[in-house]
Amino acid sequence: MSLYVLPVVYTLFVWWFSTGVILYLNGLPRWTFKWTMLAASALLLLALLGLYVTGRDTRITGAYLAFTCAIVVWAWQEVAFLLGYVTGSRRQPCPPQARGWVRTGYAVQAVLHHELALVVLCAGVAAATWDAANQTGWWIFIVLWVMRQSAKLNVFLG
Repeated sequence: MSLYVLPVVYTLFVWWFSTGVILYLNGLPRWTFKWTMLAASALLLLALLGLYVTGRDTRITGAYLAFTCAIVVWAWQEVAFLLGYVTGSRRQPCPPQARGWVRTGYAVQAVLHHELALVVLCAGVAAATWDAANQTGWWIFIVLWVMRQSAKLNVFLG
């Protein structure tokens, strides 16, 4: 039974704990954001290195560590977006009269750099896990990306 319960508990803990940390950091005064981003960037580099190392580790612990590293990579882009470091070229609120494709265009402008950062992060994860025996980190990152796109489509389509 613990063979199935432990991964679920670990996944839920890491996901919700990291979400709580990100929300906490986002709620701190703006002057702390540069330090948060610096720490997040250092953790990103460690996580990419961790994905490379765990990619060669086929033990169960390798899968847990790869999962954690992928979550840290994902957390970097969330922190970068929420703190306003990697967003898009449009910084103004969407005009209330904007509808349809005009509104979509404004939305794309607001998040385009963030989306491009996701492509770069995906390339980094792919490079770190390329030809590796343990692909857990790669697949976790892809699943998170697909779920994100699905959520965006749901919001877009109402």
